[in-house]
Amino acid sequence: MLTDNELLEIIQRGESDRVEFKQSRNDLDKFREAICAFANDLPDHREPGLIFVGVKDDGTCANLTIDDKLLQTLGGLRSDGKILPFPSLEVDKKILDGCEIAVIQVEPSDNPPVKPDQLREIDRLLKRNISTALNTRDYTHIETPDYPFEALRELVRNAVIHRNYDSSNTPVRIYWFADRVEIISPGSVYGEVKRENFGTQGITAYRNPTIAEAMRNMGFMQRFGMGIPMARRALAANDNPELQFEIEDTLILAEIGRRQ
Repeated sequence: MLTDNELLEIIQRGESDRVEFKQSRNDLDKFREAICAFANDLPDHREPGLIFVGVKDDGTCANLTIDDKLLQTLGGLRSDGKILPFPSLEVDKKILDGCEIAVIQVEPSDNPPVKPDQLREIDRLLKRNISTALNTRDYTHIETPDYPFEALRELVRNAVIHRNYDSSNTPVRIYWFADRVEIISPGSVYGEVKRENFGTQGITAYRNPTIAEAMRNMGFMQRFGMGIPMARRALAANDNPELQFEIEDTLILAEIGRRQ
């Protein structure tokens, strides 16, 4: 965080594409929009953006009370799930020339956050893909003694978050056969995940970190790198054959054998 004198000089220069004044504490969506703008750093300043809470548009004091509750609320904007991936920001209380203000310093991001209104589109995209996959067969028919639902659910979740959204419009697919279920996800191994360590607990890399974060914050998943091990345990407990994978350059196929 900058020194008090540096902050005063910035306020005196007025608002800019790196500085914004807020005289109200109530409109959190406006704070999120400013955080996203500074994190995206479209002018490519490569320097932090500053939001001064308790300062009027003309740079004078708004006489706003900066209490612990407000500071906690502002700090919570980083991880409340409405800006993804999480931005890097710092919140501090300052008294400058007798005026109480809160300063939010937002660092530019290498992986710019999604704007709040785009999160709804991600939610729709994920639900559509999961629905497309599960509705290959009636959802109520998935819970059968032959195939434990928990294993299928974890594998579908993994298929969706690892799918190659950048270059393929092919959805995740589920196919039922007499002796097995196949789940096909477009997109192959990525990052630190290799053919030889695929499915190892704790080893994971996401082609689309924004979508992965969105899935976790929307409750589609709880922990990264755990889905396939959980599916394997569920299948073993249900006496299904060992889970099999075929990893190609453009897709990954998971084969779940029917319980004998």
